[in-house]
Amino acid sequence: MRPITKLRVAEIITKSQGVHYTGQYAVTYLIGQGLANSKATSPQQFDGESTLTRAEALQWIRELALHGKLTIEQRPKIPTNLRLLPELVDTPPEVIPDFSTEPVTDEDFNLVIQGNNSELRFGDSKKSIDAQFGKSSGKSIFDDDMYPLFNAHFNQNGELDGWKTYLYEEDSIQPGVSRLTKKGIVLGESTISDVISRYGSSGVRGNGIIDYHYKKMNDATYRDISIYDRISNMEDVSMIAFLLDDKTQVVYEIIVKSSLKDAF
Repeated sequence: MRPITKLRVAEIITKSQGVHYTGQYAVTYLIGQGLANSKATSPQQFDGESTLTRAEALQWIRELALHGKLTIEQRPKIPTNLRLLPELVDTPPEVIPDFSTEPVTDEDFNLVIQGNNSELRFGDSKKSIDAQFGKSSGKSIFDDDMYPLFNAHFNQNGELDGWKTYLYEEDSIQPGVSRLTKKGIVLGESTISDVISRYGSSGVRGNGIIDYHYKKMNDATYRDISIYDRISNMEDVSMIAFLLDDKTQVVYEIIVKSSLKDAF
């Protein structure tokens, strides 16, 4: 229940990143990594002796989440070599907005497959998808039709209303073929920062999941729905989600659903 200084918090967060620095070196490390929750460009500007408010604590945790740094690593017993500290620059670090959003259109719910010039589009019939990509090899446990590069879900009318594409070590991916969203998020290449820059920071949960919720309006535009808001009718809300590798923060799975009810 006692106040804690920003310097002490900086040391705790530095430990959680798997390095062993104290004092000004801990601050230098966080500034260099863009994790200091401050516009300071040096330990002197950081004002480490000031105490932390609860609002600042929440914002600092949010900043760690936006950088994919919430996983707690073990601190080495031996102090980390000072030569490994990042070099500081005079330019203040870029601050990622806590809950920013970017607009989407109907096309953003499609899957682009580069290398064979094809596209998986919402509303396409199963018959047309089979003709374009070959017949599915069967059903998954989620009632999705399984194709070589994606899984597809069809509604009662046989129209595509959801898809998933994933990248696992045991997969044999076709050479020269990339899977990506209309906004350019490439499976197996794009990182958390790429997703935030194209879709906004509002969907970052901090546990390797980034998901965005949208409600289609009468004028055919989409309105962002916060992932923390109560949703009265999940069937009216669509989802675009990205799963990230804990260590690399690279996208290894993309899930798109026309209905949150189907997603859950």
